[in-house]
Amino acid sequence: MPTISQAPRLRVDGQAGVTPVELRSNPTTADLNAVVRAVYRQVLGNDHLFGADLLELQSTESLLRQGLLTVREFVRSVAKSEAYKKRFFYPNSQTRAIELNFKHLLGRAPTDGKDIARHLDIYQSKGHSGEIDSYIDSPEYTSAFGDNIVPYPRGYEYRVGHTTRDFTNLFTLNPGYAGNDRSQGPRPRLMTALGMGYAPAITPESVNAGAPAPRFLGSNRSGDTETFVVEVTRLLNPGADLATSRRYRRSNQTLFISGDTLSQRLQQILRSGGRVVSIRRA
Repeated sequence: MPTISQAPRLRVDGQAGVTPVELRSNPTTADLNAVVRAVYRQVLGNDHLFGADLLELQSTESLLRQGLLTVREFVRSVAKSEAYKKRFFYPNSQTRAIELNFKHLLGRAPTDGKDIARHLDIYQSKGHSGEIDSYIDSPEYTSAFGDNIVPYPRGYEYRVGHTTRDFTNLFTLNPGYAGNDRSQGPRPRLMTALGMGYAPAITPESVNAGAPAPRFLGSNRSGDTETFVVEVTRLLNPGADLATSRRYRRSNQTLFISGDTLSQRLQQILRSGGRVVSIRRA
């Protein structure tokens, strides 16, 4: 398991081992400035605020400075703002937006396909506002940050109950300390890994680039960004040759499949003895 001592080698030393920023009682102006900067950096994906964004968030920031808002509620306001939505909600697929919500609000990447599927359902039933609330009101957020700690990256070091996949998944979402989360484009970064249940590889190319290139289930035609969530059961090992793989039984499994390969992949699933439970757009 990668640890903090390996962070410089992997070029995440600017994000690994971060000292949490907490708003304590009787804060000074410097303390408040540090909290505000940390929230904007974390929640807005290390992007710059511009004129309209500053005006929109100014009143909420003022409430925090007056002691009328907790850090948790300030984070909620920023994540529901137009500044956040125009960066991460409007231009991205829902799956990509969910990846970034996990990163910005819980400080980690999604662990498996169930994380994505559950939040796709929340998006469809409750919209963006309900999706944001589902992170900030969660027991995980309360346990990790409470009311007064700014969310921060939590996937770069070992924690009880978590696996190597937490590190590699977060690394895949990492654009580098000097980059921002808009630089990786609108497509999901973890679709293949989460759908097929493996940890993304960390290669010299991904270290040098700051994050691995996105990968899809099958080839993806240029310009085709539509993704489908396919729930299947009794599926053969999806990473093996269908002619030689051994059958194994699982509860329903969620796959993320690019639109241009959907027909081919469905045929493979059916030929292998799998059964498609549901299909929906991501």
